[in-house]
Amino acid sequence: MRNATYVNSGHINGICIPLPIQTNYIKNYCEQIGETLPLPSTEVGLLGKNPTLDKLLMANFDNIFYATHMLIPRGFVSGKALSSLTKHHFILEKMSIVSSELVDFLNQRDFINTLGGSNPIAHILNLAKRMEND
Repeated sequence: MRNATYVNSGHINGICIPLPIQTNYIKNYCEQIGETLPLPSTEVGLLGKNPTLDKLLMANFDNIFYATHMLIPRGFVSGKALSSLTKHHFILEKMSIVSSELVDFLNQRDFINTLGGSNPIAHILNLAKRMEND
């Protein structure tokens, strides 16, 4: 299987999770599901540009692992020709989504956030606490 791991050291959607913590969550998840941890593809801050994420989304991976879906910027995947067979694993949310459902999911997330119905930082902290208790 061709797998990839996406980590981001910058502030995206109001959160910043240190790279070692993101990688540790992904490592533990990969061990649980019997997958080998791929070396993380690390995004570097380029003023709102995300070339690493862009390349991963366009490549033909079987799985892409993320600490959280909140690392994907608002509106980033809209209009992109995603590899339809890729499964996106969001570790803190304990969910997996295929590319064909990713755009709709992210659009719903972004709509809820624009209504002020979600505090991204509180959301991530609550998910992290829940994972530690499981």
